[in-house]
Amino acid sequence: MKKLKQYFLLIGLMVVSVQINAQNKVRIFGELTGYQPQAVIYFTYTDVVKEKQIKMMDSAKIVNGKFEKSIMITEPSKMVLIMSPDGKQLNEFKKEEEKTVEAITLYVDKGEFHLKFEGSFSNWKMDPPVQIVSEYTTLMAMLNDRNTGVESVNRRYTRGVNMGGDVEVKEGEVDAYQQALERVNRSAVNNVTGFIKNHTKSYIGLVAILYCHQFQPGLGPKLSALLKDYTTELQNSTLGKKLRVELEMSR
Repeated sequence: MKKLKQYFLLIGLMVVSVQINAQNKVRIFGELTGYQPQAVIYFTYTDVVKEKQIKMMDSAKIVNGKFEKSIMITEPSKMVLIMSPDGKQLNEFKKEEEKTVEAITLYVDKGEFHLKFEGSFSNWKMDPPVQIVSEYTTLMAMLNDRNTGVESVNRRYTRGVNMGGDVEVKEGEVDAYQQALERVNRSAVNNVTGFIKNHTKSYIGLVAILYCHQFQPGLGPKLSALLKDYTTELQNSTLGKKLRVELEMSR
């Protein structure tokens, strides 16, 4: 009887383990044509290992115009898919090849989705359309607008970047430069703050807080207050803990 109980306990633990593994997986199915049999797709992403974010890499071969990959992720992750048409490893790419490499960037959550490439690796559709991917695209568009604004300000008020990596402001333009930069950052913060408030139950909201803090560190107290509206699970995630510490230090 004791052995039988141990057997059922072991089976129960195995079932729980399988369920947890399934819940932590992202499964990617892809369809594409026009590539040689030796073509390989590489996946680069980050995952949390012992509360540290570690860069990871995996790969999948294309067989009869299709590929499939299951990857364990602890938290949602930005993932870059890189096409190697002739099967080269990433470290074998020459510098001139890196400029023309075919790659797409996704922001993936746990679950299953299909990618269909039409005509080229850069022309793709996702089924079902994963909401977090579109949210990530929206956030990146906001940040790109801010970067474009900063570049415009730099072109108008600076001579460029010196050898030390510092921006050289034109003589007599320091005040105008700082005011213009402040307007760009304030506009970006207003946009991203709205995004943060609307995503208190989504990991992408934490990513928005991180970016917002990076280009306007003085907002530490305001961002700390916004972070408190997030779910306990998100606040206790690796990124949530990191943000709490960084925001507290910037007070």
